[in-house]
Amino acid sequence: RLKPSAVIMHPLPRGPEIAPAVDDDPRAVYWRQERNGMWMRVAILLKIFRADSVVRDFDISELN
Repeated sequence: RLKPSAVIMHPLPRGPEIAPAVDDDPRAVYWRQERNGMWMRVAILLKIFRADSVVRDFDISELN
């Protein structure tokens, strides 16, 4: 049994080690973890290719 304050994390893709029923558990944060991981990988690639300043200086109001 997990404590009510427990957090369920998984690096995905999910295999048979986590039952699909766990998806409905409010303690499951692996979908949020996956989204955050995606943005971290984007940031790392931007930094590696020195394109982070392009993103940082981007002004979305110029699109209108």
